[in-house]
Amino acid sequence: MPKLNAAEVNELVKTGVRAIGLDMQVTEIGEGSATLTVTYEDRMERPGGSIGGPVMMTLADAAIYAAILGELGPELMAMTTSLNFNFLRRARQCSLTADAKILKLGSRLAIVEVLIHDSEGSLVCHATGTYSLPPRRSVQDAANDELAASSAKVDKALAALQLGDDVDDGAPSSTSARAESPESPESPPQAPPAEAAVSEEDQELSTSDLLALMDDKSR
Repeated sequence: MPKLNAAEVNELVKTGVRAIGLDMQVTEIGEGSATLTVTYEDRMERPGGSIGGPVMMTLADAAIYAAILGELGPELMAMTTSLNFNFLRRARQCSLTADAKILKLGSRLAIVEVLIHDSEGSLVCHATGTYSLPPRRSVQDAANDELAASSAKVDKALAALQLGDDVDDGAPSSTSARAESPESPESPPQAPPAEAAVSEEDQELSTSDLLALMDDKSR
C-alpha cells in the first residue's frame, strides 16, 4: 500500500523536480507506480511542430520520482543516477501522460520504467531510470529509537518523583519544627504576695497601746 497519496506526492514533486513552466500534476499513486500528466502549451513545441524531447524527459524523471515517493514516503534525497530514452513517435500539440512502474527497489537503488502516451493513447516515448536512495532505517532501528524515547520519559518521571521526595524530607514538619525551635524564655517566677510591711512607728504605737491596756487592767 502506498505511503503517500497523489496530492501529497504532487506537492513533493513540485518541490523536488522544479520543472519551471510545466503544468505537471500527479493524478494517481498505486502500488509501486505513479501517473503524471503535463498540459500542452505552445512553448512546449520544438521547430517542426512536435513536442520537444526535454519536456518528455522532465515528465519521465518526475514520474520516476513520484513512484519512489509513493512507495517509500518522503525520501526527498532520492537522486537520479541515470536515464535512458527511446522516442518512438512524434507527439503533436497534445497533453501527455506518463505511467511509471518500479521494476526493482533495493536498499540503495531503484530501477523504474516509464511509458509516455499522447492524448490519443499512442505510445510516444519509453524510458528507464535509476535513482540512488539514501540509507534507510530498518524497522528494528525505529523500534529501538521508540524504546529509548519511552525509557527517557520513564527516567524523567522517576527523577521528578525523587526530587519531590527529597523536598518533602528536607522540610521540617510542624511538630518537629515546634520541637526544634528554641524555647521561649521562661517568665520569672512570681514572687509570693508580700505581706504588708509594718513601719517601726506603727509597731511602737501598737506596743504602747498594749502596755496602756495592761496597766488599765491591773488597776
